[in-house]
Amino acid sequence: MITEEDFLKKVHQESQKWEYHQGKLVDLEKSSANHQRIQENLAELLQLCKDQDIPKLLFIPLTDVYAYPDLMVVSPEAIIYEEPNQAAAVLNPSVVVEIYSPKTKAIDSQDKWAFYQGIVSLEQYVMIDEQRPLLQMFTKHEQGWKLEVFKNLEKTAMIGGQEITLSKIYEGL
Repeated sequence: MITEEDFLKKVHQESQKWEYHQGKLVDLEKSSANHQRIQENLAELLQLCKDQDIPKLLFIPLTDVYAYPDLMVVSPEAIIYEEPNQAAAVLNPSVVVEIYSPKTKAIDSQDKWAFYQGIVSLEQYVMIDEQRPLLQMFTKHEQGWKLEVFKNLEKTAMIGGQEITLSKIYEGL
C-alpha cells in the first residue's frame, strides 16, 4: 500500500511510470512497437499536440485512481490537479483511449473501464487491440453507455469528433 501523496511525489521524481489504484502501486508494461505505432497514428489523427502542456496522468477522484491512458482528449478548459513537488494530473478528459496487449486486455476492459466510468466529463472510452484490427468504443448517451465494435479496416469511427478509419489507425503495422 502507498499513500496518494507518496505516489505523486514518486511519479514527479522518477522517470518510470506507475499507476495508483486505490492505494496500490501498479507497474506499467513496456509498450510494444505495434502499440507505439498505433498510439502515434491515433494522436496524429485526433490532432493531439505533442507540445501541449497537458499532463499525461489522469486523476479520477471518485474511484481513487491515477492512471496513464494511452491517449486523452481534453478540452481547452482542462482542469489540472497539482500540488508543489508532485505530479500534475488531468481531471476532465472527454475521450480516453487504451491500446491493449494480451496481457493488459483484462485490466483495460474491466478494471480501468470501471474506474473511467467515474469521470463525469468522459464521453467516450476507446479500446484498441494492438495485434489485430479491433476497436471497441463506448459512447455515453442519456440512457447509459453504448458499445460499438469495429473490425473492418475501412469502417469509420467517430472519435472525439473526428472521423477515423481503422486502416489509418493501423497504418504502418
